[in-house]
Amino acid sequence: MSEETNGLGSVTEQMERLINEAQQTTIMDAKDEPNGYYYLLAPKQPPVLKLAQASRHAEILATPSELAEFAKEAIAKWKTAKPDAAFLVSMDRIAFVHSIADRRDLAICPLTLSQQYQKLAAFEKGGTALTQRDFISLLRVTMRGNVVSSGLLPLIRTIKFDQGSNGTTSIQQGSEQMGRQIFNKVMGTDAIPEEFQLDIPIFEEYRIVQRVDCALDVDVTTQRFGVTPFPQQLQQAREVTMQSLVSYFQKEVQIPAFMGRVQ
Repeated sequence: MSEETNGLGSVTEQMERLINEAQQTTIMDAKDEPNGYYYLLAPKQPPVLKLAQASRHAEILATPSELAEFAKEAIAKWKTAKPDAAFLVSMDRIAFVHSIADRRDLAICPLTLSQQYQKLAAFEKGGTALTQRDFISLLRVTMRGNVVSSGLLPLIRTIKFDQGSNGTTSIQQGSEQMGRQIFNKVMGTDAIPEEFQLDIPIFEEYRIVQRVDCALDVDVTTQRFGVTPFPQQLQQAREVTMQSLVSYFQKEVQIPAFMGRVQ
């Protein structure tokens, strides 16, 4: 530490005087150190050299639209910081970073994968094949409003599996009726599509839908249904949705937006 003076004595002398006179902790510019450093002076304690850090304010917003409104208000309040503001979109959150002087605002909108996306992701990894009743429930409840073909659910309901002990199972509107046959087969297999389409949201907080093509397999022996998204379908749906968020913020707030994450 150098001993330059400014008419008030050396830096050391100034610190000693402030420490002796201070009744509470004070701050002194470290003019003999690189920019950004200061001395923390506590009564009767040795001086501590510290590096100034930007203060940080954080907000959690529930939806992308709320985050956009927060950003507009922040930029309107600190117009000089507009060049330093940006959005970063990642798989689990959207971050708005806005800096001015020694203050840094960070606002976050968490992103939660939708129930529909999570279900298809499980199937993509080799999820358990579904019984006819469970498949009907999937289409009627979990994927309600997401199935492109309106005829798929009625078709699945009318499928009859004939079982070796002379038994037939038919599911109609949630009821189950049993009969008997002597062979295993599925009635009306020619009408069952090999694939179908779903329009699903990727995130709960951003309900823009993406189309996902799925293969439909029917195992007559086990009387189960397998649903498998075609390769790259979910990945492409994620990427398109995230890019849609980038475009939304660029247009809505008119500041830079990127795919990425705040470190």
